[in-house]
Amino acid sequence: MRSVVCFIIFIFLYGCTHFKAIEDPTPSSIDSNYLTGDTTILGRYDSGYNGITVKRGDSTEGKKFVIHTAGDGELFIQSANCGIDEAVIYKDSQNISLDLQKYFGETFEESCLINLIMFPKFPDYEESEYPMRGMKSKAYIHVIPEDTKPAFLGFSNGEIHAGFSMMQIRERLRNGKIEPRTISIGTDNSSGVIFIEGCGVSLEKEYDHEQVDIKLEELLGTEYAPKDSCIFFGAVLKDDNGEEDLRDLRFAIGINVFSYKYQKLAVNLSVKGTKCTVEGSRYVSYTFIDNKVYNSNKVKFKCKDKDKTYKVRQFTVQGRGIVILIKDRKIIWLK
Repeated sequence: MRSVVCFIIFIFLYGCTHFKAIEDPTPSSIDSNYLTGDTTILGRYDSGYNGITVKRGDSTEGKKFVIHTAGDGELFIQSANCGIDEAVIYKDSQNISLDLQKYFGETFEESCLINLIMFPKFPDYEESEYPMRGMKSKAYIHVIPEDTKPAFLGFSNGEIHAGFSMMQIRERLRNGKIEPRTISIGTDNSSGVIFIEGCGVSLEKEYDHEQVDIKLEELLGTEYAPKDSCIFFGAVLKDDNGEEDLRDLRFAIGINVFSYKYQKLAVNLSVKGTKCTVEGSRYVSYTFIDNKVYNSNKVKFKCKDKDKTYKVRQFTVQGRGIVILIKDRKIIWLK
């Protein structure tokens, strides 16, 4: 009788800890060219496509690039113009931190695009009927001349960035057109000329007000989008009209184009007392609350600390992912 009870307990415990992946019938993120991994570069956190602006000659001492991994797995970090070619085996969702001084030297001198590919392995992956696909992400270090300033960039979704920002756009909508988006470029309330080049486009535009709004179709056309990632580089050249600060402004906008077939994930947050419940797509196999992994698309956890930011990540076996940040029991960031 005792042995039977022990056997039942063993089966119960195994059943509670056994991970089972769920089939995701939609196109994978890596095949769709959708960027999903999250990183922190010089203190700036983002998911998919991250970036930061520094001045030429700025010190690299203590400057870090951190990749936030998921589960166990392999991570490949490559950059042709920065001489980065690293392969890392990681465990337990550890953060992989790169010392940028190793690659740039004592100071930042040239801009650098870093490509990342992560191949996660979650619990019981060897027995899984649906192996996990890889995930791609990018990071860009935008180096501008020391006698210039970064221009502020605003977007239709309310985001504002200094010097560098990025967009992931669908290659076409159902009507064959590109996504309607507007980019607002700060000018320090001056007048002058804005130059934009890149992605096979050259644009010159005079201005005489605080910000210049440019529609995405002005840069990409109404029925065209690049097949892969590219970067627009821009300069705001001010007129000499007696302003105290006549320094030109510089900016760059990274574009990543993904397949029109790709389906983004969504997530809901519900709160009851000091408990938060996140529920994502039925195709989600893995949910991370901070770095603890759950084999479910719906997870309840304590969120009683109003000052703490809780990071929730969800993944399907096709590498589709979503990140949300929760503070004071509200979603403060989602991508």
